Amino acid sequence: MKKTTIASILLAALSGTVYADRAPEPAPLNADELAHCAAQVQLMRSESERLWAQADADKERREQLRALYKKSSDSPEQLLRYNEQAQAFNKRMYLFRLEVGDINEVRDAYENDCANRPYQRERLNDLPEAKAQAMREGLGDVRLPRIRAAETVEEHDDVYYSAP
Repeated sequence: MKKTTIASILLAALSGTVYADRAPEPAPLNADELAHCAAQVQLMRSESERLWAQADADKERREQLRALYKKSSDSPEQLLRYNEQAQAFNKRMYLFRLEVGDINEVRDAYENDCANRPYQRERLNDLPEAKAQAMREGLGDVRLPRIRAAETVEEHDDVYYSAP
């Protein structure tokens, strides 16, 4: 294995030599790619707040359902009420997971196709202001929920049902 010194790195940088083991620099985004990446950033920025608000509301609803379940043994009517509400909640959770899966696909596409790729400042300035601003803000302060591919319904406590 060849030892790399600071001097050899500087010499290579000054002479334009590229190490064979270095990955090639990604190509700069063209105008269409930059516009597409900006649209993805806008979508992720707007969906982040909404999805986390939904997740918080679902967490609160989950707690309410737990309390209702504990009372459901008091009467068949309460058990029926619990089952109806749990079924509605499960439907909402299914749709929420689909939304999270969709935004995960957008994030993955952005990471693969856009992140860490250079672009020309003129191309950024040619974008509509909202898209240009989204690219300037980036995603550093954006958190998105993630659904891992290996997860199953059984791994979560957000599914409610009662045995017949």
